[in-house]
Amino acid sequence: ELLSALGKFRSALATFQDSLKGLKELSTFQGRKITVGDDKVFTATASGTSLPGDYSVEVTALAAAHRLSSAARPDATSAVGTGIMSITVNGTTANIAIDGSANSLNDIRNAINAAPDNPGVRATIGTGADGAHLVLSAAKTGVANAISVAVSGGDGGLSPFVYAPGGPSNTMTELNAAADAGAIIDGVIVSSATNTITDAIQGVTLTLVSANPGNELALGIAYDTDGAKRSVGNFVNGYNKLVDTITELTRYNADTRDAAPLLGDSTVRSIRDQLRRALSSVAGSADLASLASIGVTTQTNGKLAADATRLDAATATHFDAIGVLFTGT
Repeated sequence: ELLSALGKFRSALATFQDSLKGLKELSTFQGRKITVGDDKVFTATASGTSLPGDYSVEVTALAAAHRLSSAARPDATSAVGTGIMSITVNGTTANIAIDGSANSLNDIRNAINAAPDNPGVRATIGTGADGAHLVLSAAKTGVANAISVAVSGGDGGLSPFVYAPGGPSNTMTELNAAADAGAIIDGVIVSSATNTITDAIQGVTLTLVSANPGNELALGIAYDTDGAKRSVGNFVNGYNKLVDTITELTRYNADTRDAAPLLGDSTVRSIRDQLRRALSSVAGSADLASLASIGVTTQTNGKLAADATRLDAATATHFDAIGVLFTGT
């Protein structure tokens, strides 16, 4: 019976310890509620550094990756030509040698993809009714990641693969222009090389889903007070379950002289006393200095109780301080 009681106590203590893990993270108490006018146009996330507010967001354009295609060839396996293909993206150039032993479209594709200094270009073969095409796609979106291709040396057979943005002698066709994402947030024009905007609103990340120019949509950021109160409630419930277990394992019935297995056990008594001292020593900020300041108090039976009115008031007036009270940071 003693071993069984010790096992039950140990399990209850471990469960309580697990319930505290999330409470050590400030983010547990600093959640934000987010509302967007249309999540098919953009979505948003907010960190604990964001401030509550209402914003207007207009998504004017999405970011796009550059794509080029060569003219059609009869097939992807016959020889094309030799020389050096110099592929440049965002200031980085890879000089790829194509020699006479491997110079089909397939070989050129493989050489580009395998280049150790590939600047961020994926080569594929597209085959249609007119033949096979070499297609080059930028790995990253944005104007800065536009692809340029120059050729030199060899037998001149690589001339169908020339492209420079805005160049007069391009022999490759632009399938998709490189583009930056654009948005207007509260009248301020912002842009990004990707469809993620992170620096326009403090602590808020916008993910653009579709362009919708001319249509302003609402974005609302608010404190997640319900989440913070739920975290406090989970702490109170977890503590009280442990107290119930301790009470059960150390009870004494004076009428029947029935003693629980761990009555008087020094280890259990020591842990119980440590928990009580820990609760009384919790210290937060000047705004919320103790658990009592958010309405969490110890009852005569050793359990905790949360005053909903005081907790509501604390979350409404000192939201960020609740996290500091529990984490100490």
